[in-house]
Amino acid sequence: MISLDDTKHINLLYVEDNETTRELTLSILEHFFENITVAVDGQDGLEKFKSNNINFVITDIFMPNMTGIEMIREIRKIDESVYIVAITANSDNDSFMDTIELGVQGYIIKPLKMEQFNRIMKSAIEHINSIVQVKILDQYKDITDKSSIISKTNPKGIITYVNDKFCEISGYTREELMGKPHNIVRNPDMPSSAFKQMWETIKNKQIWNGQVKNLRKDGTAYYVDATISPIINDGKIIEYIAMRNDITALINPKQQLLDSLKIMEKPLLVMIKVEQYDILTNLYSTDIINKFEDKFSDILLKYLPSSCRFNKAYKLGDGIFALLKDNSKKNITATEVEAQLNKFRLNVKEDTFFVDNYEFDISVIISFVTSKDDTFENARNGIDIAMKDDENIIFANDLNKKFKLQAQKNTQTIHMIQKAIQNNNIVSYFQPIVNNDTMEIEKYESLVRLINDEGKPLSPYFFLDVAKESGHYRKITQIVLKNSFDMLRKTDKEISINLSALDIENVYLRNEIINLVTQYMDQAHRIVFELLEDEQVKDFEVVKDFISLLKTFGVQIAIDDFGAGVSNFERLLDYQPDILKIDACLIKNIDKDKYSRDVVETIQLFAWKQKIKTVAEFVETPE
Repeated sequence: MISLDDTKHINLLYVEDNETTRELTLSILEHFFENITVAVDGQDGLEKFKSNNINFVITDIFMPNMTGIEMIREIRKIDESVYIVAITANSDNDSFMDTIELGVQGYIIKPLKMEQFNRIMKSAIEHINSIVQVKILDQYKDITDKSSIISKTNPKGIITYVNDKFCEISGYTREELMGKPHNIVRNPDMPSSAFKQMWETIKNKQIWNGQVKNLRKDGTAYYVDATISPIINDGKIIEYIAMRNDITALINPKQQLLDSLKIMEKPLLVMIKVEQYDILTNLYSTDIINKFEDKFSDILLKYLPSSCRFNKAYKLGDGIFALLKDNSKKNITATEVEAQLNKFRLNVKEDTFFVDNYEFDISVIISFVTSKDDTFENARNGIDIAMKDDENIIFANDLNKKFKLQAQKNTQTIHMIQKAIQNNNIVSYFQPIVNNDTMEIEKYESLVRLINDEGKPLSPYFFLDVAKESGHYRKITQIVLKNSFDMLRKTDKEISINLSALDIENVYLRNEIINLVTQYMDQAHRIVFELLEDEQVKDFEVVKDFISLLKTFGVQIAIDDFGAGVSNFERLLDYQPDILKIDACLIKNIDKDKYSRDVVETIQLFAWKQKIKTVAEFVETPE
């Protein structure tokens, strides 16, 4: 029994000029169809066919204005597939022949009989629904073909079909792919175990899903999320169909960059870092920073001069971007690249762009590499050096080799430091400070030395930076402090010890100093801590309070390198020092440069009024 549910996809056009017949037939049709459009003659029927999505027509033959035959002829010009049932009389042989020629699929013979009507309706509905389903499937296929990468292979993995999307992303033509094994697009980076597991799954008549890294014809990588299903007939696998979605854009840009680097014989890699990126992240929300990076990545290429073209910018995060191309054809020299990148850097600096109404004026530092070996690592190291040395552009070829050699040297230095600490070969030398007038020793400056395996003393230049990086610095400082305080028992002169603000930030060293000051309380007034300032100090209040505490024990405070770096008059107010050591940069030209001399005189006058001793560094000539 046919229900309205069976005909929900069917839009019926019923055409009949006789009102009585029309009303009677319509009352029957309404039991079968929900969507019925009614027309009163052929002309009316044609207009309503044009303006409605009709897929089933039931029409009388003889009507005024336009006969049913004429209407069917016009409808067939518009849609050859529409299902048509003609209502005709037994005696109407000529019209019957005309309808056959026009491809009418069914006939209702007057007078209408319900048994005949039900049979014809059932046949029509089944046929129309099958056509509708095919059309829906065709639409699905069309959408899938446009959005997915599809291929079919025979049971041996030989390609038997690929869609246009497959050709587009792989770079191969259909002719190049057909008849080839599917591993024509296999990327060697994919482990064979992954494909073994895939084949085991689909050969067991199960669907396999996973991410696959493939290889284009030009050698570049692309990534897909793949679903592979066996097609089974009579219990046997007759073919495999694979549907993939391109997920390359979702893969980490760094991974894409590294994949592209692998296939280039002579790469040109440019790495770009937004200066003061950390400040931007403190000023703006994470959302704004993400939009800023997206925007800069999108517009970055426009800043390049016309002679220096790249196709893509890679966003690596933390304000770092990269450009990559093959340099084997043009073979641009490093000097030419640097000149082009200088123009790029200036173009960025001179431009302003907006993100959510926030204005961004930025500058960049650049590292570039033209060598095949360690390309990415060299470029990254170049950025680090450019930031450290305040450089705009770094040519970073072979930097990684230098870094590796330095790392090996650092490892040897660390072993040397560890051995020296274990064998008590971190020692203190006490350099006498002599009064030029009396030629008598007035004080000693505590200096640290490391005695190596050959018994040779090494200055801090050769080991102290590595000690700071490797975590041995605190132990060395403890040794120096203990040796220096012990020296108080061997001399009645002052002992001067270098101490950085970062040392004071360390709670263990603060406790060590307090223990020593307490232990040598009677001689503590002969200790002079020469403070070296550091921009990396995080908690200045701790430093300030600790200095105040030391001064209560009579310990003297000297500010070293005053007038250079972060050392300034504000520090005088904070530390209230006993001694100022005026930096060499101010002293070395006072015999030639009036400006330098005036600055030094100002410092000296202030110190005299505050009863602060002064020491001038770099006094190397009689003048």
